Amino acid sequence: MALSGNLMMYNDSALILNFPCDIFGLFKQVFVLTYMFYGQIQRYYFDLHKIRYKFLSVRCENQTHQLVPYCQRNVHDKSWLKAKTNIYEGKLNVIGDPAFSLSKKWLSKRGNANKLCKAAYNFLTNKVKAKVCDTLWTTVKGENDKIKDNVKPKNFATCFLAMTTRATNEYNDRFNLAYLVNRFMNPIEKKFFEQYGIKVEEDRWALSELIQWVWRSRIREGQPIQKNAQPFDYIPKQRSI
Repeated sequence: MALSGNLMMYNDSALILNFPCDIFGLFKQVFVLTYMFYGQIQRYYFDLHKIRYKFLSVRCENQTHQLVPYCQRNVHDKSWLKAKTNIYEGKLNVIGDPAFSLSKKWLSKRGNANKLCKAAYNFLTNKVKAKVCDTLWTTVKGENDKIKDNVKPKNFATCFLAMTTRATNEYNDRFNLAYLVNRFMNPIEKKFFEQYGIKVEEDRWALSELIQWVWRSRIREGQPIQKNAQPFDYIPKQRSI
């Protein structure tokens, strides 16, 4: 990989596997279907290698779909998403107030994990009267699933859905969610881009990751992710994202 030019160095201490950017020059055009691009590692990679890109949108006219400049896109009303989403705000969120709470390092301490486990169980059992069939929760897995096993709310072990899950409709009937993790980028990857003057928007990245996970639920079907107007989503995080 080094001989082929696919490795880059960070701070003389870590090797970063770099997808060969010359590949993009083999095509006249490359289309990437995505969202919240400014918060993605792929954007940092393009900026690092000075790969030019522009934003387009898909617009439907006369029953045909066309690519148009993003400024000419059809602006969709997303207010219905807010109306169908109810996020819990209460004392159970206090656990996420201190800086870096619910990070991987914080969760690796058994005492912290046990506190979060009890708070999540309280939320699911007492606040929303959740059932196994309507619940999803996630956290860091940790080595050999150690963190996940310490955090899992009692009786809801089978409702775990990995926080990196993508492209599945299998859980589109779930509406009681618990997001038990505070996402941070890999510090080596973040500092690697920053050493080249690339602006990294970690909060935007964390928000995009959260949205992807929540979108596995029945909100993707246009149905509310709440029950009887009770809170659905437990996000004990201290960052204002």
